Amino acid sequence: MAINKNYRASYYLAHREDALAREKRYRQSWTSAQKERRIAYDKAYHFAHREKRAEQHKIWSAAHPRQDRRAQQKIYRTKNRDRLRLGKKIRNAKRYRNLDYNMLNVSFPGSIGHHINDNDVVFIPANIHVSFSAGPKKNFHRERIMNYYGDLDNMINNLPLERICGG
Repeated sequence: MAINKNYRASYYLAHREDALAREKRYRQSWTSAQKERRIAYDKAYHFAHREKRAEQHKIWSAAHPRQDRRAQQKIYRTKNRDRLRLGKKIRNAKRYRNLDYNMLNVSFPGSIGHHINDNDVVFIPANIHVSFSAGPKKNFHRERIMNYYGDLDNMINNLPLERICGG
């Protein structure tokens, strides 16, 4: 009986998605099962090696003065201003309004994220978002913007109902 030496490789290529999903589930379950053991180990290690760690921190701090780090942070903040603003909006939406931020389309200049439900966000032009004010009911604002676009596909592609119908 002849054994195909490349069977394992060919099987993996044919079932790659299943294998990756299985490996991911295994890693997640193993990590959650080992969490307490890892925390205890890290705590004991840090306690046993605190002098060595303090010495390494002093060496690193001397090589990286605080002013240099602040200058680098300032450069990063100026280069990534939009990214940081989006992160702040996501955190505040979660913290103050208990909303998730699953983005259904890509942001563009002059856009604002509009929650179509408590989980999903669609980026629409800011002038359209501001022109529909909030009302007495919770979903009044969402309903008015949805009526303006017609359906979700039009909203994701930023096609208002007038442009589609020719009105």
